[in-house]
Order: sequence, then structure tokens, then C-alpha cells
Amino acid sequence: QACSGSGATVILKYNSSSTRQWTVVINSAYSKGHGIVSDTSGNTFITGYTKSTFNSVSLTGEKDLFLTKYNTSGTHQWSKLLGSTSDDVGNEIVMDSSGNLYITGYTEGILDNGTTSGERDLLITKYDSSGNNSWAKQIGNTRSEGRSIALDSSGNAYVAGYTYGDFDGNSNIGGADIVVVKYDSSGTKQWAYQYGTSSDDFGEGIVVDSAGNLYVTGYTSGNFYGNVNAGSSDVFLMKLNSSGIIQ
Repeated sequence: QACSGSGATVILKYNSSSTRQWTVVINSAYSKGHGIVSDTSGNTFITGYTKSTFNSVSLTGEKDLFLTKYNTSGTHQWSKLLGSTSDDVGNEIVMDSSGNLYITGYTEGILDNGTTSGERDLLITKYDSSGNNSWAKQIGNTRSEGRSIALDSSGNAYVAGYTYGDFDGNSNIGGADIVVVKYDSSGTKQWAYQYGTSSDDFGEGIVVDSAGNLYVTGYTSGNFYGNVNAGSSDVFLMKLNSSGIIQ
């Protein structure tokens, strides 16, 4: 397929032998895919953002989060946009055992009757397997963003990202701080914490183990919890228990 726009989203399928099966080009100008997940039937779900009509769905604001589904043959099933009057972006997507989809990213507007906390808020939103939006939550201050998301066996969602400033009752440690937020499957916030040094620290990835422990990775520019910085930016790995306490 030929790209007819600027910054079109591309989806490629490869088999286990690394042979390409098909390619799909979504010709929505200035769109970008950020996250992808598949179900047990081989359906694929992609999130990202678009700045124009996306698979015949009209744009709400300047930049909308998209969620789109393609079947195992690469045939489009449906597309959904989530947007305010400003920028809204999906960064990562995960699926629970019932096929519900959880996306994190950021919003610069107001979603789902929420209130904006600043220039950019961390966003988490849930969709069912048919693409119906269950809820959308935002939290932040001057500038906050969700970069990664993980689910535990009880359906709780954990988002890792970063923030500038104080975050949900926590005090800024310095520059950009790592944030981790827990929501239950109904979208109720359980806790939110921030971590870091006097320099910039960014949370970029999170996973959860069978015991509910969390593992967060990213990069830091400071001396990170007893570790001495070796350069301008160092990789970190941090373990938290299920209550968000550093282990």
C-alpha cells in the first residue's frame, strides 16, 4: 500500500519465520502509532494519535488519541478517537483476560467530565473489547505524562511516567520526577507516588509480577537512591511492592 499522507500509521504482520504476511497503511495525515497488543484470536489493537480524520472517524481537537482494531488478515474492524479540544495522545496499550483494553498517555484538555491540572495531564482510559469507552481519568500538574502501563491478575492498572512539579499530594523532588499511579478496574485511583533525585528522572516502562511487585525502568540524571550517576543519563531499575513502596 502506498502512503498518501504525511506521517501515516503503518501496521505489519510477520509470521514466526519472520516472513511478512501483510502491510496496512492508515492514510490519516500526521498520525503515529505508539502501542500495539493482540488477543488470542490474532486481532490487533493499536493506539497512538492522529491530527486528521482517522479511518473515516472525525477529529475532535487538534490531536486525538486513536484506538483501532484489525483482524488476523489485516482487515479493519473499527476505529475510535478520544479527544478534547487540545492534544490527546496514546502511548501504550495492554489487554486484560476479558479483552478489555487499557491505554495510557496524556491529555492537554479535559476528558470525560474531568478537570485539567495543568498544561499536560497523565491519562489512563479503558475500552471494552468492542471499542466502547468505559472511562477516562486524568491526573497531573504543570506537565505530566503516562509512558507505560501494566495490569495485575485482579485487573488493577499501574501507570509509570513522569511529572514536573507536585503530583497528587506528593512533593516534587527536582526537575522531572518518576510517577507511578494505581487504578482499579473501575477507574478509581488507589494511590499515586513520585520518585527521583534533584535532577531529571523519567519512568518509561513498568511490569508487575505474580506477587504484585512492580518493576519500573527509565533514565535518571542524578544519584538515584544510593547509586552514583555515571554520565549525563543513566538507566535505572526500581522495584516497588504492591503499595508503591521502594524495595
